[in-house]
Amino acid sequence: MGLSKIKDILRKYTLATPRDKIIKEAFCEVIKEIFNNAISTKNISITRNILYIKTHPTLKHEIYLNKQDIIRRLNKKLSKKKEFIKNVL
Repeated sequence: MGLSKIKDILRKYTLATPRDKIIKEAFCEVIKEIFNNAISTKNISITRNILYIKTHPTLKHEIYLNKQDIIRRLNKKLSKKKEFIKNVL
């Protein structure tokens, strides 16, 4: 009986938070919208609500300059209630 409750709680949590794949795809969409430049999901990693990207230094610099707008758009795509990404490095 205790295990089923834990399972239900974990199921609700996994449904409430987007998985890394969804976050990476949403980030790629935002980059495409803003810069009209594609970035691969393979070049993105996520640790503790921080996106780490590996890309050409020029694009990385442009992302850094527009970081707040990118984070705002990304979080808006993912959820209107919760902030999933806090920084892009």
